[in-house]
Amino acid sequence: MRRFLLISIMFLAIPLFLNAEDYGFYVTTSAGYFSTPCKFKDEGNTNFSLIGGGIGFGITLFEDLSIEGRLGYSIKSFSGVTSFKKLPLELEEELNYSGIFLGFEAQYSNIFEYQDFGLSPFVSFYYGSTFEKEWNITLPIVKGKAKSNSGWLKGGLGAKILYNGLDLHTPYLGVYLSKTSGSLTMKEEIEEIIAKQERKFVEKIPFIISIGDDYEIIEDLYLNGEVRFGGEFSISLNLKYIIR
Repeated sequence: MRRFLLISIMFLAIPLFLNAEDYGFYVTTSAGYFSTPCKFKDEGNTNFSLIGGGIGFGITLFEDLSIEGRLGYSIKSFSGVTSFKKLPLELEEELNYSGIFLGFEAQYSNIFEYQDFGLSPFVSFYYGSTFEKEWNITLPIVKGKAKSNSGWLKGGLGAKILYNGLDLHTPYLGVYLSKTSGSLTMKEEIEEIIAKQERKFVEKIPFIISIGDDYEIIEDLYLNGEVRFGGEFSISLNLKYIIR
């Protein structure tokens, strides 16, 4: 978290060291859904799914390098029932959370070009944390509470092959290596007994292919739509406005 904030402050300060003609600004709003097959490091599998939206602020350096920070709200869930067998009283729950996320994305547009095609390397990093959930535990003699939260990380590195031969549309094919990981924590409080179990999970298939399109609606306003499959299935929409 601290590293992410430091990186964000550094990229926001970049324009202070450049001439005005070397950079530009843009704002974005986005919404999307993704589902990623994951496995727990102890035992078992789950599908980590998330739906959410956010806003972003970006800087374009030297026309081709875009760096963007994002802040958003999400609702996430884990498929089926998740068991916590190492607690004094074993718990099994269907886990759904709400929370916030921070993101960082960077892309270098058309670092290599051949006729109407361009190659654009891309990197992204997201960190999410959920609000705590609470359940009541009622036993014949005693009562207690169970509390749970979750955190996750998602990173991607790859490139997009762009087709630049159309006037308003820029379709592309993307290939990425990805890494999704996180943890679920369940804390049990029954009378004087306090115990906690953490279950870590990681993405099963670290490879993603995407199909997308950047559409210029009007001057300086762009709509991006993208579908990803492979290590995850996701659909996203992103609206981008360039500030002149």
